[in-house]
Amino acid sequence: MRYRAEIDGLRALAVTAVMFFHAGFRPFEGGFVGVDVFFVISGYLITSILLDDFENDGFSIARFYERRARRILPALFFVLLCCIPLSLLWMQPHEFDDFSRGLVSVVLFSSNILFWTQSGYFSSLTDENPLLHTWSLAVEEQYYIVFPLLLILTWPLGRRWVFWTIAVLAASSLVLSEWAWRQDAAASFYLMPTRAWELLAGSLAAYAVRRYGVRNSDLLSLAGLAAIVVSVLTYDDKTPFPGLYALAPVLGSVLIVVFGGRGTLVARFLSTRPMVTMGLISYSAYLWHQPLFAFARIRSMDEPGTALMVALIATTLVLATATWYFVERPFRNMSAVPRRVAFRAATAGALALAAVGILGHGTAGFENLMRKYKYDADYFRKYKIVQASIGNRNGLAMTTGTCRMSVRDTRYLDRRKLEDCRERYGKATVILGDSHAGNVYNILANSKDAKFLIGVSRGGCRPYDRDPKCQYRSFEKFLRNEGSMISKVIFHQSGSHLVLDSRGREDNQKAFEGKFRKFSARNIDRIMSYLSGLARNHDVGVVWLGPFLEYRFDPDDIVVSADREFVNPNSVTIFRNLEKFLKKKIGAETSFSYVKFADIFPQPRSAIVGDCLIYRDKDHYSNCGERFLSREGNIPRLLGNASGVYMATNRP
Repeated sequence: MRYRAEIDGLRALAVTAVMFFHAGFRPFEGGFVGVDVFFVISGYLITSILLDDFENDGFSIARFYERRARRILPALFFVLLCCIPLSLLWMQPHEFDDFSRGLVSVVLFSSNILFWTQSGYFSSLTDENPLLHTWSLAVEEQYYIVFPLLLILTWPLGRRWVFWTIAVLAASSLVLSEWAWRQDAAASFYLMPTRAWELLAGSLAAYAVRRYGVRNSDLLSLAGLAAIVVSVLTYDDKTPFPGLYALAPVLGSVLIVVFGGRGTLVARFLSTRPMVTMGLISYSAYLWHQPLFAFARIRSMDEPGTALMVALIATTLVLATATWYFVERPFRNMSAVPRRVAFRAATAGALALAAVGILGHGTAGFENLMRKYKYDADYFRKYKIVQASIGNRNGLAMTTGTCRMSVRDTRYLDRRKLEDCRERYGKATVILGDSHAGNVYNILANSKDAKFLIGVSRGGCRPYDRDPKCQYRSFEKFLRNEGSMISKVIFHQSGSHLVLDSRGREDNQKAFEGKFRKFSARNIDRIMSYLSGLARNHDVGVVWLGPFLEYRFDPDDIVVSADREFVNPNSVTIFRNLEKFLKKKIGAETSFSYVKFADIFPQPRSAIVGDCLIYRDKDHYSNCGERFLSREGNIPRLLGNASGVYMATNRP
């Protein structure tokens, strides 16, 4: 098969779209279609190689799988091995437990099935999954198992039978895909039967090129490029996908493959040195980008900014270049790495990764082992150190079938799910805010009193932030379109972000460790303005649930220093004064209501209640802390129409 530089350029276009999408760059909200472009390319190349082998009577299924293993496994296993220490270092035990399950599924090329059972591709839960992108590799590997067997069975019947068999299967898969997204969107997105038509489209393109050659048509190849670019720039997480909407990037890729000959404008663009170079390292870049993005999000409660994401993309390209040169190229060279060596290396890598995954899952994410060096056995038995569920809400996510759902943005919500829940329970209560609102959502969702609950929270996002990634603007749009489903919005955010240090800057840690002077009246005014607008412009009740008392110590130090069992005394003073300030600032003449957190939930001064360390870190509750507050709090009062001590009552 003749090498085509423009195919490498098409790979570059695809991986760039995927990276920009996962980075959260708003103009590229449809960048996920880059995977569809990869599928078409894979189908085209694999079919072209297999047709060469079959026509020359040189097909060997063992050699086929050896070539696939050399192409895919070395770089994949290398990236996974690099992810393990970072996951151990930065993940909480329950997160490493999920990561461990992912490792095993990647080795078995079934990660698409695992992620289908856990959450949708566009769920906020997936942003911090370093292995999310491996679902597409699983789809391709499953295809590689089935497709050669299909050719073996149909080849004796003649090439026409092979072609029409592929065409019928492609059409059937497309019909299944269009039907499936209406029944189970996640299954349609992740599973091979609903994705096979995209790879088979590449196979049909290989047949066309083999019979008629690569044609030169500026019109058709430019139309193909435009179809891909328009999809990247106009599709988003609400686009029904894959289904018929995937025809645009898939057919666009086919048009480039079939009609993008060397003399066309598209081929000249895709064959430029930067595009070809990017295409050569595209596989390694695809492997590296998602772990880097996920670990950046895990390390920060806030959404990483644009500058950091650009730096991570640059880092991805550097790592991809090194991986291509030192890992991919040597293992693809059969003379440099003989079959026996390649087989042993692949087996050892698979067994090592599977062993880590099985051990990690079997020990609940190494929880006991990871904490043993800090806590002696007696102390560990006495105090169950349980991490918070911020960043991991699997037990309360939309896929559980309950009407308690937590998302980072209302754009991730499923309208059919909302309608079903409203029919069952009436209108919903929304918990809106930053990561502290995530805590509140979990507290309420642990209660039987919350029947239909929607959490809309993103770490580091507050109404006065200008970050376009934050959820407040889209939430207002959601209320305009779906407000009839919502009865009440409960807003909550971190109180430490309303605190200023002695120089008037927002510098929260210094404000708590140094001498406190004042609060940010400007930020409070902006919150009040936002909440007043929600109450005035939409037929919903709006409640500001005040900040909770923050621990302001590192919970891991509690064994070392006995006084750490109690909340930082500076924090107690500051939050008491903050409540007084808010009472004076808000008053009663507002279109929204205000409720003190302590009026609804107990605020224990001790960090340990019974066998529970109630704080996860300096300013978030742990899992058992959330359960304690859910059990001891007066949640019906918050969800009902009860007024707080100085709560405005005109819009409860």
